[in-house]
Amino acid sequence: MAATAAHTGSAVSQRVLQRTASVLMLAALSFALSGPQAQAQQVTDPAAQPPPIPPGEGVVSGRVVHPSDPSRTAGIPVVLYGLSRAGDPGLANTRTDAGGAFRFEGVSNDETMAYLVGAKYGEIPFFGPSASFETGATELEVRVDINDPTPDATGISVAEVIVQVEWVGGGLAVQELHRVQNESGSVVRVQDTERNEKTPAPFVAQLPSNASDFLPVAMGFEDAFDESDGRVRFWGPIYPGGQDVRFQYLLPVREGETPIALRLPMGSEQFTVLTASDGPVIADSGGLVEDADVELDGRNFSVLRTSSLAPGAEIVIAVGAAITSDDTSRLTMPRADLWLELDDAQLVTTHNIEFEVEGGERLASAGDEPLLRFPLPRGSELLDMSPETRALGIKIQQEADRTVAEVRGPIPPGESAMRLRYRVPTSPEGVTFTLSFPRDIQTLNVLVADTGVEIETDRLHRRRPFRQGTRIYLHREAFQIEASESLEIGLRPLVRNQLGPTTSMAAAIAGIGLSLLFLLAPLRTRTTSDEGTALNELAAQRDAIYQDILDLDHDFETGKLDAADHAALRAELRARAAALLGKERSAVASPPAATNCPDCGLPIEAAWTFCSKCGARLEGVPEATP
Repeated sequence: MAATAAHTGSAVSQRVLQRTASVLMLAALSFALSGPQAQAQQVTDPAAQPPPIPPGEGVVSGRVVHPSDPSRTAGIPVVLYGLSRAGDPGLANTRTDAGGAFRFEGVSNDETMAYLVGAKYGEIPFFGPSASFETGATELEVRVDINDPTPDATGISVAEVIVQVEWVGGGLAVQELHRVQNESGSVVRVQDTERNEKTPAPFVAQLPSNASDFLPVAMGFEDAFDESDGRVRFWGPIYPGGQDVRFQYLLPVREGETPIALRLPMGSEQFTVLTASDGPVIADSGGLVEDADVELDGRNFSVLRTSSLAPGAEIVIAVGAAITSDDTSRLTMPRADLWLELDDAQLVTTHNIEFEVEGGERLASAGDEPLLRFPLPRGSELLDMSPETRALGIKIQQEADRTVAEVRGPIPPGESAMRLRYRVPTSPEGVTFTLSFPRDIQTLNVLVADTGVEIETDRLHRRRPFRQGTRIYLHREAFQIEASESLEIGLRPLVRNQLGPTTSMAAAIAGIGLSLLFLLAPLRTRTTSDEGTALNELAAQRDAIYQDILDLDHDFETGKLDAADHAALRAELRARAAALLGKERSAVASPPAATNCPDCGLPIEAAWTFCSKCGARLEGVPEATP
């Protein structure tokens, strides 16, 4: 039983599915077009590999069709994009045969999966209709039409413009979505070499004169945008039927009301302004008519609308002044993350601080005194800050050899964040720096790129390293950092012996043998109390083994140990830890008040069956006395 692409299940619209798929589609098509060597390099990096389509009994097949020349459909890369009901994506890729046919076998035929097939022709992705399997069907047929792009924008118009205005720190964030219609049967795109004043862009928009920090929300077509002198140009592709063009920018706020001039060089059949229920408030609608509120992503928005705007039309609305307060007792800082990367010349730090403001009023400095002062480590040089950070009213001050970031606001109600990037000079021996915060920090994460570096700190606790993209980061964590507390952190490059290959191998083998003896022998006694009892000695040995397990896991995750050796050594260490637990239990008349997880060393409670940190089953662990 077969289903055709006319059946579009999963309640996923063609526009939404195509917009969601475009970035992954472009990545997968680029992968398919790359050579064997480039593909091999990508395969070695799990983060670079597209997620697979869930397996099943389904077959998705079809044909790529060119309107005038069938030979142009041979050998074209084709990608199958799937989206589950839960929102989990998947990708598979292939190429067409000499006749333009393609086939994907062994994919899920669950009727709740939505599928989209794309083919890349002339550097442009073309999409078929969204489709899904009918209940019980195992075959799905899809057709993808391709054509040669044209720079002729005769059939291009704007059907709707949606403008969303929100507070961002001390300014306004404006996002414009233009629903562009293409009445022609061809993809409209101006080639890179033809983009000049003589060839107009198929889509043009105008920013307000005081706009800054323009950012395209292009979903894979960022290089098709051009912004200069307040003019926004999108060079395509614009597909037959229609396409969304989206971008955003920031506006400063004036005393009292802030006017926003929204200009439409191409006009629009429909024009809508959205503002969240918690602000900003539109003081002057500029002739727009109030419509019923709408709910988007769980938030309520006020709606202003009008229609039939001619090319060159301008709508001027005004945002009312926000109510502000300088009561910093409503401000907390629940989390701070520091991303560090060390080399011989500098330490580059990305400093992320989360703010949380209770109540409905924004916080702003009432006079010369700022709301917050963030002293950066001595010798720091500020590199940049995010647009959202600048909107918080950040002022950089130099005090002797220290840079201080002052926050004057406004800081909006709810959650917001400050992001600074700076560098600190270092030497070949590393660097030591001091951190402090103007408010208590509930959770501090320090994440260090593992370029062969050792972290020295007494306050931060070791957590397991993790991979992000192609990088591995060492992780340290601390809780309840007080405002008056100073944290000293040292980073030191690991010393590597400069030995020849044979000597290095022999030293490595000898080192492994010594490490085995060192790890497995119960000789690492760390006295945990002055009593020096046998029980304390056993507990100290067990704690040492827990640390050895963490070190072993780190070596495995950073590629310093293969899977077989890791599994064998870990099993030996776990057996040793279990034996020590048995000795501890028999060394006392009653069970201990608490014990630790044999996998990660976390103190556990009596009622636990599984460790709350690593998930290990706790069957062999003695129950704790209530």
